[in-house]
Amino acid sequence: MANFTRQYNQLLTPEGRISKSLIRPRNIYRIVTYKDAEPATKSGENSRYVFVIGRLQDRIHCIKINPIKPLDFTKFLNRIRDKKKAFKDEQYLDELLKDFTKDGKSLFETYIKPNPKVYSSTLANYRVYLLKNIVNCWEIKFEKEVLQKLFSEETQTITQQRDTIQNEINENDG
Repeated sequence: MANFTRQYNQLLTPEGRISKSLIRPRNIYRIVTYKDAEPATKSGENSRYVFVIGRLQDRIHCIKINPIKPLDFTKFLNRIRDKKKAFKDEQYLDELLKDFTKDGKSLFETYIKPNPKVYSSTLANYRVYLLKNIVNCWEIKFEKEVLQKLFSEETQTITQQRDTIQNEINENDG
């Protein structure tokens, strides 16, 4: 299975450490240390980047995005983007997306489950994490310019969108 962690490492910055109690649906997180996992701590190529679908009591339901091509994940985000919501500095991703139930069931059933590029048995990327077992978690916050580039669906072709993502990766390599 392909792993696009290196590309995500470069795209998903800046990030800041947060308390597990502050994890919000429809945002992206990097879960570094998870008790009772083998190994408990994962970093570098093995980092756990997750898009939180929903939160139900003491659990978060997620899609691990590492095996998803960044372009496919960006297309998915564009499908759930609420175009009436404006861009701001240091913005949470969920502030730009459509509203869904807190448990994430409607998001999963309508947009994730039918999309084989985001969720499938071959990707094996659906995850449920117990909040009590999350030790170290980092939240991804996006700069206004990066969000505007990612969400410029109407003005960009797929090729331009791919180039934008590649340029972001290349800028961070140099």
